[in-house]
Amino acid sequence: KENNIHIEFCPTSNLILTDLDIITDHPVRHAIEHDINFSINTDDPGPFCCDLNNEFQLIQKAFGLNDIDFTKIKKNSLESSFVLRKLKR
Repeated sequence: KENNIHIEFCPTSNLILTDLDIITDHPVRHAIEHDINFSINTDDPGPFCCDLNNEFQLIQKAFGLNDIDFTKIKKNSLESSFVLRKLKR
């Protein structure tokens, strides 16, 4: 958090490939509680049968996020992208 390092979470992939049993145990909870810079993404959407809408819905249902929360998540994504960093130079 001190260095504002951006973390990308891929909830469906994380559930399938890790020892998480339920989504409410996902470390995104910690990121939300501690205001850590993160985004929600997909990882191999074909094999995992997911898309960004599914990932957002999964996180919204599990953690009760609202439109303001998702606006912040999207802003984090854009501000942390290499494209915007390159444009700011």
